[in-house]
Amino acid sequence: MRVTTIFNHILDLPKTTVSNVEISADNLTVIVKLRGKKLHCPKCDFVTKARYDTRPVRSYWRHLDIGKRRLELKSDLRRLKCPTHGVIT
Repeated sequence: MRVTTIFNHILDLPKTTVSNVEISADNLTVIVKLRGKKLHCPKCDFVTKARYDTRPVRSYWRHLDIGKRRLELKSDLRRLKCPTHGVIT
């Protein structure tokens, strides 16, 4: 079984898939990709399939540690252009 498959089952994140796992002495870095096709504005009910662009900087979040290693999730986030709120992540 591949490491990415194991982390897909462990993390069980909706609408995401694990694409890579980087292991170092102190950290585990899990790279995830978004699977959802539709983008939703977080401030209103606007929904679109068209993305404005992808953020130039990869976003990351800290997850619960695994053993003595720090676990970080990283992802490239897509932005949309809402007619009311403008460009938003």
